[in-house]
Amino acid sequence: MDITKVRTLAGLLLCLCLAFSVWPGLVLINRVYPLVLGLPFVMAALTAIFLAIGVVLFILETFESRARNIQTESTSKEEN
Repeated sequence: MDITKVRTLAGLLLCLCLAFSVWPGLVLINRVYPLVLGLPFVMAALTAIFLAIGVVLFILETFESRARNIQTESTSKEEN
């Protein structure tokens, strides 16, 4: 997958997470019941959002490092 597509998708997912963790999106998940693993629903949803942000950033870093390695390999081959 192209690195610009990965960056665009990551940006969209992070914006979506931001929208659900502040006022307009929080209204949709702002309830106590059902309890999820003993947490109120809003706390469980926010925890899931924060975990999703971590996963998205990990995937983005993986693709970025692969793109950097490919770029440095092509640069070193051109110099030789």
